[in-house]
Amino acid sequence: MKKPDVFSIEAYSNRDKRVVFHHREALSIEGEVLIRFVEHYGMITATSNGEDSTGRQRLMLLPPDQVVDRAREMTRLAFDAIRAEGWSYEIPSFEDLTKEKEESE
Repeated sequence: MKKPDVFSIEAYSNRDKRVVFHHREALSIEGEVLIRFVEHYGMITATSNGEDSTGRQRLMLLPPDQVVDRAREMTRLAFDAIRAEGWSYEIPSFEDLTKEKEESE
């Protein structure tokens, strides 16, 4: 994955500048749906904790460090799958887009 271009621009007046990120990769609709499924279903982080006195299963939340490890692994797997399926596309750099626009004028 390419790092985004980062630059500052004047916003609405000469005295106010803002930092802008021009991301170099975008997800297709399929990639966005995959991310939504991960968001919705992926962070249910409980593990078995035996049974209660009536024989029903007890659940215990995972500790925060394991939740973070799970999120990291899910992110890596999700983006590997997105790229393998071709569900993302590269965006030209801001410099290349600007140059292309100037050449067409």
